[in-house]
Amino acid sequence: MPPLPKETDKESAMVEEELVRSTASTLELGKEVEAGLDSVFASIGFGVWHLAGIGTNVMVCLIVAMCTAGSAFMSPTLPFRCAPGNASVSVGNVSTFNNVCGVLKDQEDFRTSPNASARDQGNYRNDDVGGGTCPHGFEYDTSVFTSTVSTEWDLVCDRRAVQPLFQSLLSAGSMIGCVMAGAVADKFGRRTSLRAGAFLNVIAAVVIGVTPYLSLLLAARFFLGLTCSLMVFPALYLVLESAPPRYRAILGMVLGVPYSLSVLGLSGVAYLIRDWRTLQLVASAPALLFLPSVWFVDESPRWLMQNDRGEEAVRVLQKAARLHKAEIPSTKALQVLAEEMMEATKSGKEKTMNRRKRNPVVQLAKDFVEVLIQFFATPAMRLITLVMPCVWFLQQLTYLGVMINANNFSSANPFVYVALISSMEVPSVLTATKLTDRFGRRPVMTLGFLISGCCNLAVPFIPADLRWLQWTAVLSGFLSIAGAIQVNYLYLPEVFPTIIRARGVSICSLIGHIGYGCAPFIVEFLGQSPTLPASVVFGVCGLGICVLVPFLPETNKLKMCDVVQDVEDRSRNQETLWVSWLRSLSCSRSSKGSHPVNHPDKEDEKLAPMKEMSC
Repeated sequence: MPPLPKETDKESAMVEEELVRSTASTLELGKEVEAGLDSVFASIGFGVWHLAGIGTNVMVCLIVAMCTAGSAFMSPTLPFRCAPGNASVSVGNVSTFNNVCGVLKDQEDFRTSPNASARDQGNYRNDDVGGGTCPHGFEYDTSVFTSTVSTEWDLVCDRRAVQPLFQSLLSAGSMIGCVMAGAVADKFGRRTSLRAGAFLNVIAAVVIGVTPYLSLLLAARFFLGLTCSLMVFPALYLVLESAPPRYRAILGMVLGVPYSLSVLGLSGVAYLIRDWRTLQLVASAPALLFLPSVWFVDESPRWLMQNDRGEEAVRVLQKAARLHKAEIPSTKALQVLAEEMMEATKSGKEKTMNRRKRNPVVQLAKDFVEVLIQFFATPAMRLITLVMPCVWFLQQLTYLGVMINANNFSSANPFVYVALISSMEVPSVLTATKLTDRFGRRPVMTLGFLISGCCNLAVPFIPADLRWLQWTAVLSGFLSIAGAIQVNYLYLPEVFPTIIRARGVSICSLIGHIGYGCAPFIVEFLGQSPTLPASVVFGVCGLGICVLVPFLPETNKLKMCDVVQDVEDRSRNQETLWVSWLRSLSCSRSSKGSHPVNHPDKEDEKLAPMKEMSC
């Protein structure tokens, strides 16, 4: 066989070299794709590109602070008295604001005498009066607030039950918004949900500030709560979905700090503006600034890849890499990654749709039963399913109740109360973040709720002349519960397995909003009750949570569970705090009661290690 010409040898070598290069490129591409999107975010790092998302969260906190804490300044019930008129029957002593409803049957009734206590007068009931409520209207003490929702529509006496609806309907709207926010953000994108929420929030805020109708005001408050949820969750998703994995836990907790600072700022604005309508319009101004700024925020690359918008996701990632001067996988690798994520998402959707096409009603019922079975499948899951919603109901009721109790605790200066309460959240978040990494979720939450419960229970029993001690108890209690709640926000998604995590978090969030809705009624009807003050209710709630939390599993520095069996395995490898504490107490007592043995026999020496392990 004649030898090959030199040109053929060169061509063969070039082809072989190209094949090797192509194979290496394919292997490198495979490695880049296999690393996943989290490795891309880790390569980009945390920096300038994330500031837009963080700024979005700060603006949302400014808006939400007005919605949640604004009721303490906009709708408090002011001291009142019956307006004097040409009535044939005297309305008793009206030289002071005695909070008495209606015309009296007996003018000598002790509750309207000058010597009656303010607390007795405040609990004077409509059932005890004759002639109905004040026939000539009411007069209010405007020394603190010039106008509130309660004074404009006379939400006292027989209309007293309407006053808590101003805050409760906001919570109801937020509860519905929680369900809608996830669906809207998943369907149309995080940025689109933010835009819609901001636009609708402006409309609702303006309606509240100008409407002359109480029914329209309450409807707008419900709608306002819904818009807040449409902004809060997507804003949080934008940051957490684009953050490097190692920053997500700390970001999830620190992003709560702007809300606390916003409430602090709101108390200062409310101090300067005592009319509720003006305060509503001025404090809602950040929504107008937020609306155009949302157009400059990038959409979540993770959501873009899952929704067949891979090219746009690649452009966003490359923009972030340029800003951070970071190296990321090639454009081709990112496109392949986007296609894989899209296929996985589409496959899951197709399976769900195919199952429901057969018989939608029956299939939905089957899906509901299957999910319900997973929540109660094992002892560990049953415990989590029953305990966590109770914890969230009690903690949200206590948190909001203490915050809006300003006018009952410090009616002369509720601005200082709200400012000091909100300032407690910043150190609580920073402290709880450090403590929970070192000691775990359960001990930090248990201790926080225990301190909060004891402090709130102590407030009514502290003498009135020890005002500084009352303030210390209230602030210490709020500091403790705020830190415990921040840990619980981190703990909640960790305790449920991946397969039902979203549903578990949603259920607890919904139950928590019911607690939010109950808090205003407790503050209004038990705020100055001599028999069962509101702070006693909040204290009992805190101690109740303290009893429940130790039954839950520890999740600190553990791998997140994917399926129900993982939750059961996790519970088998650890014990509840109650069992651990009782065992430690038993061991300490046995060690104190034991006496040294001078001549231990061999059998005792063999059993010694076993005794040490049991303790």
